[in-house]
Amino acid sequence: MYKNKKIVCLKSHFCLDYRTITAVRHGLDTSLDYIEKNLHRVNIDCCLGVAFVRSFMKDCYQNGTHIMDKSTLKIYNKSSQIIEKSRTIFEKDSTNGNDWKFKYLVDEDIWSKEMKYSSKTQLLPLTVAHEKYQLPWKPPNTDICLHEIINATESFPPNPVLCLISKTCWENLLSTKINFGYILTHKLLILQVAKARNCIINEKIFKTQTQEICSTFYSKISEGEERIDDLFDLFLEQTLLCGYEGYIDFIQNEWLYYIIKTQKNNGCFTDVVGDNLKSRIKKSMIYFEDGCNDHSTGLGAAVLGLYYNYIIKNELFDQ
Repeated sequence: MYKNKKIVCLKSHFCLDYRTITAVRHGLDTSLDYIEKNLHRVNIDCCLGVAFVRSFMKDCYQNGTHIMDKSTLKIYNKSSQIIEKSRTIFEKDSTNGNDWKFKYLVDEDIWSKEMKYSSKTQLLPLTVAHEKYQLPWKPPNTDICLHEIINATESFPPNPVLCLISKTCWENLLSTKINFGYILTHKLLILQVAKARNCIINEKIFKTQTQEICSTFYSKISEGEERIDDLFDLFLEQTLLCGYEGYIDFIQNEWLYYIIKTQKNNGCFTDVVGDNLKSRIKKSMIYFEDGCNDHSTGLGAAVLGLYYNYIIKNELFDQ
């Protein structure tokens, strides 16, 4: 990586010109506009993506000393405004736990942290074996685990607290060896929520768990086992959660170009790039008339926010 007035080089050492950096900012801006326009039709998952955008902007804002600070502050204010407007929609909506999910996972600023990206954090070869299961197989209810963590940290304590989880949560999600699809992303999200809400966590175990999960994601994508265009929504979720942990293997030029190219002109994203419907397995998605959905659009905004944060934090162009 190196600095230059007009180029920025990401992990693969292929350089982006300033127009591409501008495209990231524009894509993020239009995604937030789209979400705000459709705010009364989206689910909590979409708002969670906006909460990640807010945290990424808060982290890379440098008090007016950086050339991009004006843009950063604008995006931060817009994401905060969307969350503020969402409060009137979700704070009294108990459907699917929307009220407590919004309050404790979106409204409270639990995701802000100092983002650190390191090439020294090595991903592992894919070694996790598939767990045998019988069809029809029902995915575990992630809400059970989330609710137990929220109950333990309801007051968002300043000091770490012991977060007890049920046998059901442990057996159906956290201890499972199933290593495909949204099961692993939800497992990683549960671990991240527990850490963000200040549960007592063994840092060594947390690092091992996240490393194994993100290694599995990266191996499947790199080896073509999971095609990005068939499972685009899942790809976005994997990129966001592993990128949030600082794995720069998920910050790649080829992927960034693909994401920018896939975004529609109005700022939204769809879960499938092609015509097949393989990845439409998240029942919580809300599909709009333009073919996009709220879940993928929230994730798309968050991932663009991640790339934006990475570029600013690594000062990849001269001020």
